[in-house]
Amino acid sequence: MVNASEYDKDVEVHWCPGCGNYPALKILKETLANLNIAPNIAVIVTGIGQAGKFR
Repeated sequence: MVNASEYDKDVEVHWCPGCGNYPALKILKETLANLNIAPNIAVIVTGIGQAGKFR
């Protein structure tokens, strides 16, 4: 079973406090873990700019 914390990375996030990207990233990690998709086989493609910094 995959745990959502396995998707955590040691990188600094540069989103504004209260940004909606924080809960969106949390939900993405939880969803991938619930689907039992390991981080080493997941590929996430995002856009550019601050919203594109999904890590």
